[in-house]
Order: sequence, then C-alpha cells, then structure tokens
Amino acid sequence: MEPTLALKNFSIGLRDNGDGTFSMKNEAVASKFVNGSVVPDSKRKEKSVGKRHKIESFSLVCTKELMKEAAILLFSLRMNHSEPVYIVADNESKTFLDSFKFINIFYTLTANPEDLEKIKLEIGDRFDNLKTFHRPECIYKKMEAMNVALEVNESTLLLDSDIIVVGNLQENFTGDICFSPHFHEDTEQDSSVGRYNAGYLFCANKAFPNWWKERFLLDSKFYEQECMNRAYKDFHLEIFGKSHNIGFWRSEFDFSAEQIKVQYGAKSFHIHLTDVIDDQVVSVIAEKVKKMRSCFRKYLIDKKLTDLSKFIDLILGGTDENIKEAKSIERVTKHKGNFPDFIVGGPAKSATSSLHSSLKRHSKLLCSESTKELHFFNSIDKYCQGMDFYESMLPAREPGSFIFETTPAYMCSPQVLARIHRNLPQIKMIYTVREPVSRFLSHYKHFRGVNEVKTNPVLKARFISENSWGEKALNMTPQWLGEKKLFSNIILQKQQSPTSFNNYFSQGEHITHIKNSIQVLGVESVKVVFFEDLISDPAKELGLIQDFIGIDREELILDQENGSELWAKYYDASPEITTEGVEFLKSYYTPYNQLLGSFLGRSLNW
Repeated sequence: MEPTLALKNFSIGLRDNGDGTFSMKNEAVASKFVNGSVVPDSKRKEKSVGKRHKIESFSLVCTKELMKEAAILLFSLRMNHSEPVYIVADNESKTFLDSFKFINIFYTLTANPEDLEKIKLEIGDRFDNLKTFHRPECIYKKMEAMNVALEVNESTLLLDSDIIVVGNLQENFTGDICFSPHFHEDTEQDSSVGRYNAGYLFCANKAFPNWWKERFLLDSKFYEQECMNRAYKDFHLEIFGKSHNIGFWRSEFDFSAEQIKVQYGAKSFHIHLTDVIDDQVVSVIAEKVKKMRSCFRKYLIDKKLTDLSKFIDLILGGTDENIKEAKSIERVTKHKGNFPDFIVGGPAKSATSSLHSSLKRHSKLLCSESTKELHFFNSIDKYCQGMDFYESMLPAREPGSFIFETTPAYMCSPQVLARIHRNLPQIKMIYTVREPVSRFLSHYKHFRGVNEVKTNPVLKARFISENSWGEKALNMTPQWLGEKKLFSNIILQKQQSPTSFNNYFSQGEHITHIKNSIQVLGVESVKVVFFEDLISDPAKELGLIQDFIGIDREELILDQENGSELWAKYYDASPEITTEGVEFLKSYYTPYNQLLGSFLGRSLNW
C-alpha cells in the first residue's frame, strides 16, 4: 500500500492542492521533518483513519504553583468553549479555581503532595540528570487527566496550565492523535528533547494515554516529550498548524504581534505569565519568555481582548481585592445564561408535543420559537458545532425564567444521554411514557399517514389546503426509510428476528430507557410522566411537573392536539392491524411492563 502523510494545516515542504489534500514538494525533506509520519497503512496500529473527531472535552493538571495560570487558562477557554474540563488537582488549587464558578469543570483530587510523593517513588531517578524545572510526578498525572476525560468522552485536548486560548480550537480531526510540533529546524534538538510539545495534544484513542505513560516510564529521553516521536508507530498521527500553541521555541519567530496576526492567525499561546519558572531556566530561554510575554500583551491590545487582559492583570496582581474583582468580570460566567434547565423527552406518540405546547404557555418558561425539536445532542453534525451553536438555537434568558427544549429522541440513546450530562451536568429530564401497544399503533398510523400524504397528489393538496402550515410540515417531514412496511410485515420481522433493532418496538421498552436516564443523570434529575395520567387529570400532572422544574405553579391547559390523528385521518390503516399482530405486541411488551411497574412501585394495567 502506498504510504500516506498525516498533516494538519501545515504546508512546509508541501503543496496545498486546495481540496484538503497536500502534495509533497520534496518527499525527502518532508519525510525527514516528520520522521515517520510517512508510514505504510499496513503498519499503523489502533488507527481510526477516516473517522471524524471533534474536541469533546479538555484535560489538564493543576497544582498550587500554577493555579493562577490555570485560572487564566479557564477564563480564556470559557471565552471560546463550553465543553467540559477535567482537572487532576490538589485541594488548594481546586478551592482557588472553584471560587471563580467556572461552569462544567470536574476535579479529580489526586495531585496533593502525598499523592505526588508516591509517584516519585514509582518514577525513581530516571530524570535526575536533566536538572530542569519540570516535575516528573506532575507530568505523570497528565495521562491520568486524559484517562479521566476519555472515560466519558470520545476525545480530549490536553492543555498545560500556561496555555492561553484566544480563538476557537475546534478542528476536523481524522487521526487518533494530533501533536503540536516545535516548528524549528534543529534536528539535534528534535532527537534530544522531542519534535513535539507535550503541553498541547489532542487524543481520540483511549489507548494512547497509557501508551504514553509506559513510554515515559520506560525509555523517554526527555520526560514525557521525547517519546512522542515514536507515536506514529502505533497511532494515526496528525499535527496542529502554526495558529495553535504559539511558543518561544519557533526558530522563525521575531516576537512581533503583527507577525502573529498576519502569519499565524493565533488560536492559542503557550506562555508562562507568572515568574514561577523565571529563576529555573537558562538565560537564553528566560530572555525568549520575556520577549514572548511582551509580544502577547501587544497582541491582546491589538485584538481588543480587554476582558482577558483585565483578568490577567488582576490575577497577577495577587491581592485579595484583585482576585475578588477578577471574579466579577462578566466573561467568567458567560456560558451560564442560555442553556436549558430541563429537557422533555420520551418515545414518539407519548404526548411530548402536547406537553411542550402546554409548558410554553407558562409565563416563565422559554423555548425555541422556530422549532420544538432541536436535535442537537443526537445529531453529530449539530453537536460537532459546539455548545455555542446550541446556545444560539435557544432563547435569551429573562430574569426568573427557565429555558427548556423538547427532543423525544434524546432519551433512547445512552450515548446521547452521556453527551447531555457532560455538557449540562445540572439538567433535569422529563420522560413521558405510554402503554406500549397503543403507542406502537399510534406510531404506525402516523408514519403510514405521512407516507400516504407525501405520495398521493390528491391527499397532499387536501393536507395543504386544510392546514395553514401544511406545506412547511411536508417539507420538514423526513423520508422515513422502512416506515412504509405494512403492519403485518413489521410484526413478522420481529417474530423471525426478535433481537433485531426496530424503531417501533424499541421505543416502547420504557424500563430500559428510564434506567439508562437515571443511571446517567441521577434519580433526582429524572421525572417519569405517564401519558394516561396526563390525559385523565392534566391539571394535577402539570402542577407536579412545575414542582419538579422548581417554578411557581400557573394554571396550564393541556394541549391535546394529536399529531398522529392529524396525519392518520388521511389514511385508514385499521384493516392492516390484525388481531394476531396486536396479541403478539401484548405478549412482547409484558415483561418490560412488569419490570417497569416493579421499578417505579406502580401497578400498571397494561
């Protein structure tokens, strides 16, 4: 197989073809620079070539020495991102960072002095000869931070505490890992300290952190960094472009803010702003760091990043009053405003639309005016656009108000529930359920009606004339593959292959979805609402729902507009619904219903 070159936004030695691919101007030079990024596909291990990844989380290590710089990092990160951040920290740094009330931050307290002393013993004296300011025991914790993030996320971007984010860092990653090269021509240094910077790397392969830790402990020449040169042997590797992780180590760098703006289009800087390491580095590096600080300050002024600049000044000021003022800057809590307080979900045809219409009449409940179902968390195309995009789909919060959305499909996927939880850890969920056989029949009639209307010119014209929004509804209604199957065929398919996935059947398996929801979100965050209760006593149920939300009760009327009947009236499906099929449905759902009744402590007459 022909070798391939995995590079990202990088054109040294390459010719940009303009279609997302590159041609090598000089294969020998390009191969020498990346030293192994050119690898036969047959020799790559653990690869995920062709799979698209986005940054789903961030991870870092923070101890008290760098907690001020970590606060600056989190502030700058929250100016551009709202994804969860996983921090391996000590108690002191956690207390300090917590006081800023940054949202969506998760701590693992395993970097206290006693924890790090244990790690020292495991590492031994391997790096004693290097005599630098780096602490191997803290470096060891980087891999732990990545593992923590990757337990609940598909990917993470590891950041050193002295990273400052000045733009959106999202990319379309197609490799297992993405490294940040030093961008210099010193091949001797490449072999001694490593070709890539270890303070800024993307990972979408859960095997990498442990691989990295093993290399660090086994044979790395310069802490955890030099061994990264060999990652290409086991993982599909990409590299970040020059806009990421701008540091003093670039040979062509003249420490000009104009150069950064024009040549790089900066997204992030790697720069110590405190004097923690000033006395611990050789004079030539110390001088470069000082020049880098001056350049960065000029860049902040040039880009009018006044909030960030002010926050940095206050943090570095160091007094209690400085810190107090820093916490008051609006940007700190920017992303608290417009995310939902609760989400309505549940299977199709279980009154989610009726409930949504009723709740939106409450004076303090806000939702999207353009569409009921946002489908953000279950659409990879939408989800990969990030939480800022999600926020743009939602209304602006008003004083004393609650924001919600309704997307039934959220509740049927553990993966989607996990996405919701890690981005909205305080979210509440309302899960509607309905007797599964009647739900199945309503679901079937609905889609048979949709298909009939869309394919029958007479019915299509009638539908549009009878409904003011008819044409829009038809345009928004997707073509449901497989939904044209006759009732008898659907039943037969399930009888012949009972374990096969089928949209109609799975949505009525309520106990499975409720247990998944509670397991991910917590029992106090999930409310189960029975369709039958809502229909028979709407005032009572709507009142209890408002109590669960935590909002003052208002008299609400249940909107019982039935979407199923709206479509089904154009198609009489009853002749197809056989007695034998209905009896099969009853027997199929009986064990699920029994488990649900036992789990909720409720007698079900289903």
